[in-house]
Amino acid sequence: MAADYSELGDVAGRAVLVEWTSWPGFAIFEAAARGASAIIFYDYPGRSLDDALKQNTVIYHDAIPSVGISIADASGLKRRLGAGPVELELENRVDSELGESENVLGVLEGTDVAGEWVAATAHHDRWFRGAQDDAVGVAVVLELARVISARPTPPRRSHLFVSFGSEETGAADAEFDWLRGSHAFVRAHPEITSRLAYVFNVDGAGWPAERGYFYGTLEASAFHRKLLSDIGLSDRVTLRPGVTDWVDAWTLAAVGGASAGYLLWFEAHGKDGPDAFSPYYHTQQDRISAGTYGNLPHDLRLAALTLLRVDAAEALPFDLGEVARFVLEALEDVRRADVLGESVAEAERWTRALETTEVAGAYWRTRNIRLMRARRELVPWLFSLSSEGAVMKTSPYLSDFLALRRARESVERGVPATALEALREVSTMSWGARLSSAAYRAERQMSFGASDWSSEFDQSPEPAAYDVHALYLSLDEGGAWMRAASSACGLSRSKRWRSVERRFSSSPGSSRRPYPS
Repeated sequence: MAADYSELGDVAGRAVLVEWTSWPGFAIFEAAARGASAIIFYDYPGRSLDDALKQNTVIYHDAIPSVGISIADASGLKRRLGAGPVELELENRVDSELGESENVLGVLEGTDVAGEWVAATAHHDRWFRGAQDDAVGVAVVLELARVISARPTPPRRSHLFVSFGSEETGAADAEFDWLRGSHAFVRAHPEITSRLAYVFNVDGAGWPAERGYFYGTLEASAFHRKLLSDIGLSDRVTLRPGVTDWVDAWTLAAVGGASAGYLLWFEAHGKDGPDAFSPYYHTQQDRISAGTYGNLPHDLRLAALTLLRVDAAEALPFDLGEVARFVLEALEDVRRADVLGESVAEAERWTRALETTEVAGAYWRTRNIRLMRARRELVPWLFSLSSEGAVMKTSPYLSDFLALRRARESVERGVPATALEALREVSTMSWGARLSSAAYRAERQMSFGASDWSSEFDQSPEPAAYDVHALYLSLDEGGAWMRAASSACGLSRSKRWRSVERRFSSSPGSSRRPYPS
């Protein structure tokens, strides 16, 4: 990152060896801004195995040639570098052309409610052999299809068994180039997604860990809690409301508006620390080995029971009151921030009406149609990009708005330390603070040029404007206070500031939405 180059000195015309500690695009743009001729990555957050080759998509950030090598090879290079400069000959071949990817679908028509759908999904594209990610998922979907097809009583609802392509990569010139196969499906088949009662996604199944996490959309929380209890997994599996953008369940739920759930088995996950699968993730070491999938029977039982219960239910077992309670909690944060005034009270009134709406007494077929329609309208509104699950789409905008407001007020009062602290809380400063101005501009331009599901559905705030980043760098350098103060005058006029103010001064209905009211 930017600070490292003060120690490295001039790297123009040289290859830079980089330990992979964050999204590689940042490091590539920084190296390119410094005139490096190539960049060589090793390791991965969570630490790879010494001889593992880690692969991820950095297609759209290749401002200079980039390649991954193993920790063992990097250690050998570093030992040689300790004795002086190393001349490296790097031979590489790239075959680049437009490609095709296919989603493979199997359909089992329902007998009673054929117009409603239940789905089990996985993905067949992979890096290297991809046993855990996600050949085992495809195997689970095939087994579910076999078992449900073999039942003496045919299903009431139509069943869809899908193996998506282009989950790992597939979009050109995009900030988020994964989940393309499922995104293409959502866009191409509204007649299915509008009546998609439930999706069980399988990605990361069976890993032999003591603990697991079940992610599921909010309106299905009570349904998921009961499932985990009935198969004796409540003490081993933690329920996390919401879905994340790592797997196809994100596209089907946060973009398509369906109810969805998926189970991940890891020793630790997220804030708990590195998970047990990280050393194998996206490497040639992700392959079938004896005893690897000790938890697979749990995945199969949970998936089968989920699909069977949704199929058997007359009224779909989902509660929009769970959605309302989540929204009310997020609105309370807006109320405390005092940025919307009476609009918060109006939003709360509508949300409480949703919380207390009772449609269970209605004819169940009609109720299900209304429920799926309401869910499809509401669910995409709830999700911003998050590794934790459910975050309401407006929450990151609110956080940025408050951080920028505190920064502007601090600069006007002449308190640089407080302004710097506030700017650190702007969402994109988490990585922007580590970049030079040139690299930040390149990354920001890339995000604005994206044509992916994130930009299409407005699921992440745009990166802070150049003047905000320049102000941060000025303050972080500990000097140039007059230059920083000058930047602050532009802060209130910046595109970023105006866009955030517009978002919080307009009604939710006036913002861009994935579906019409």
